[in-house]
Amino acid sequence: MKTNIILKIVNPLLAVALVFQVVTGLLHGILPREMFETIHGTSAGILMVFVILHLLLNWNWIKANYLKKD
Repeated sequence: MKTNIILKIVNPLLAVALVFQVVTGLLHGILPREMFETIHGTSAGILMVFVILHLLLNWNWIKANYLKKD
């Protein structure tokens, strides 16, 4: 599968995971502790997976723009 096609799937999922993490963080005082820890912790793990995928899929661009030697 081409990188662009995978990014079209990963990027929206990354955005949803980020929003979910923020929303659960804001609901910290409202949700029962056990539920918060389960939901927030799980979504944090999912978010990290998507961040790593996003970085790996964009690594050539990162190298070209930020890690180039002048």
